[in-house]
Amino acid sequence: MDVVQRPELVEEIAEGLNTFLRVRHMIPLPEYAKIKDKYCIAYFGNCDEYLVQLKFLRPIMEKTYPGIQVYLACKPSALEWLEGEENVVTGTINHREFGYFRELRCDMRSHPVEAFMKESNIHCGPVRAIPIASPTKRGVIIQNGMLPTRSMSMDQILACRKFLFSKSCTIEMDGDIENADIVVGVESPKLFQAGANGTQVALVPTGFGENLFKSMYPRGTVLNF
Repeated sequence: MDVVQRPELVEEIAEGLNTFLRVRHMIPLPEYAKIKDKYCIAYFGNCDEYLVQLKFLRPIMEKTYPGIQVYLACKPSALEWLEGEENVVTGTINHREFGYFRELRCDMRSHPVEAFMKESNIHCGPVRAIPIASPTKRGVIIQNGMLPTRSMSMDQILACRKFLFSKSCTIEMDGDIENADIVVGVESPKLFQAGANGTQVALVPTGFGENLFKSMYPRGTVLNF
């Protein structure tokens, strides 16, 4: 039987769907009172730097909107970047535990974290970090990016090496950022983590996050190689 030939059947299906949606989204007032201030921001993609950015921007969000609890959601494999953080969820997520659930996605035209902060009327920084002076004179280059951030070209790598040599640093490619004197790289979890740790950071812009980097780390350097 062709549904198109039975308009009354179409109306019946539509009414049933509307009833299902109303019941599904019906939350008793006592339950709503428990979740109304819980706002969950989720990112399940491959750009783990977005999670690091959200982690360090979250205090600014909660300061801007007192009383709101911002939760972060991610896939299990990215949980290492939120280690030690409170209000983090992963795995199967029950949307009904939150007043609102917002998933960020990259549209390959703009930076999703920066766009979210702007639409929410929240400043993108600065991130409060105490500058540290490392006696190691280690310079770490983070060369690999995850699309939409491009990895460094060979010319950019050579320019970064020259920059670090001018600072009298030894050079490690994709090394450990702990106790590094300077970390130079494309947008990456390590670069944004290093900036929040108080390490000197320099961005080689190959993606959409240059403005966000400048806002979060105004003492950082942008190297337009």
